[in-house]
Amino acid sequence: MVSPQYLIKAILFFGFLFFFVQLSDAQSRSGIGIGLGVNQPFSSDYNLGGSIQLQGNIAIGSKLGIVPDIGYDRINSKGGFMHVPNGLSSNKIDDIDLFHLGLSLRYFFDRHWFAGAGGMFYMAQGKEDTDGIGAGGFGGVGYNLDIDEHNTLAFSLNTSIVDIVYNGNGVTPIAGLKVAYVVNFKGNR
Repeated sequence: MVSPQYLIKAILFFGFLFFFVQLSDAQSRSGIGIGLGVNQPFSSDYNLGGSIQLQGNIAIGSKLGIVPDIGYDRINSKGGFMHVPNGLSSNKIDDIDLFHLGLSLRYFFDRHWFAGAGGMFYMAQGKEDTDGIGAGGFGGVGYNLDIDEHNTLAFSLNTSIVDIVYNGNGVTPIAGLKVAYVVNFKGNR
């Protein structure tokens, strides 16, 4: 579970962005997209991994959008061992398959730049067992590159926070870089 202090800091940071930064010509558009990316947990026990996600974009005004998503992240282990507190045994740290269902709010500073934050439910699977099920949070910034009137490439840099209970380090932030191909239902205004 994400600790309340992290959530409070994230809410204050994105609250500042949402309410105090005002730029003109913002444009939220409705659409659907598929994204690919790379991830790196902030833990020395894991290597670079990959991700895929299906996302929707629902415009709720010119500056705000709701983004539901469903995704999969592969977190690659370095093959190390985690020592059990009783000191009598150790467990191998395995690769983790992280499945998640998320919902976020995006704020568009202008036609291209955006920031967002949200929550997710996730299930982390290790080699043989479920390593964690719970709720986490995520936030990030991004840039929409218009290909044509209805197609966009969305680049985003983000971080997720999940709790890998049995096979990892507990609460673990995971940094990611994603590129999504988005088909917009309405063209550029």
